Amino acid sequence: MLNQSLQKRVIVVIVCLLLGVVSFILGIRHTFPGQMIAQYIEQQLAAQVSIQTKIAPLELNHVSHVSIENVAILAPPSEDITNLFVLEDLQIKLLPELLQNKLHVQAEAYGGKIESILDLDMKGTLGVAAENVSLNLIPIVNLFPYAFFKGTLKKFFGSVRNVEALQSGKAQLPEGRIVAQLENLQVRLKNLDQLLPGGLSVPDLLFSTITIDVNYDKMLTIQKIELKGAIEGSIEGQIALNHRNLQASKVKLHLKFALSEEVEKALGPMALMLQGMQCGDVFDFDLTGTFRLLNPPKKRACS
Repeated sequence: MLNQSLQKRVIVVIVCLLLGVVSFILGIRHTFPGQMIAQYIEQQLAAQVSIQTKIAPLELNHVSHVSIENVAILAPPSEDITNLFVLEDLQIKLLPELLQNKLHVQAEAYGGKIESILDLDMKGTLGVAAENVSLNLIPIVNLFPYAFFKGTLKKFFGSVRNVEALQSGKAQLPEGRIVAQLENLQVRLKNLDQLLPGGLSVPDLLFSTITIDVNYDKMLTIQKIELKGAIEGSIEGQIALNHRNLQASKVKLHLKFALSEEVEKALGPMALMLQGMQCGDVFDFDLTGTFRLLNPPKKRACS
């Protein structure tokens, strides 16, 4: 009889504890300062890394994670578009990741998925991975004035190695590396009259794959961009980004490539205009200027 009474008391205590935990969680969710936290993050990003963002209020849906409906990276006032990039349905995992001194975030973007892990044990090293993102849907990609891009960002990995310096204010811009692979890329060139007198008629360029390896600190250093498709070759060089006016970013690039027979035939008489850039069957030249206004290509000496 005593055992039954004790069992009932234990059951009552367990039920009360469960109800208490549920009530506590519901109470936190109801009073969770999601809007205040979002505004604080916006202010910190603007102050520390000069990035303007618009973040939806954070929601505590479960003790194990926080969700955010969307996060938008805003375009500079000099651009005609509102957003450069938008993340949707962000999930910030709290447990057990925080116990392991890591911050784990997952999100969706332009048909693909993005995942980020901030390792606090490694002085705030940040890693970002993405897959199957549709390029033509990304606003910042469409800012390039000389081409329209359509294809898939199949794989992407980026790292930021100076998160601690950014947080402390010792650095204003991120430093790290980007490695990416694009697949089934279609490039439609435009505004070529700004590069060559009279313009140039070029058919859509199709690429099976493009691989990218870039380092970034005070500027973007293109270790190598390899092209496979209508144009076979590589691009190397540097881009000094102007964060207040992206079109004014300065470029200094070395391009070396060969055209497919299909593209060369489609160019027709226009191909004669490009012969001055050739060494044998390979075009080898430097390109300088800004995104808004590139200088005429300068041929390199043939080896």
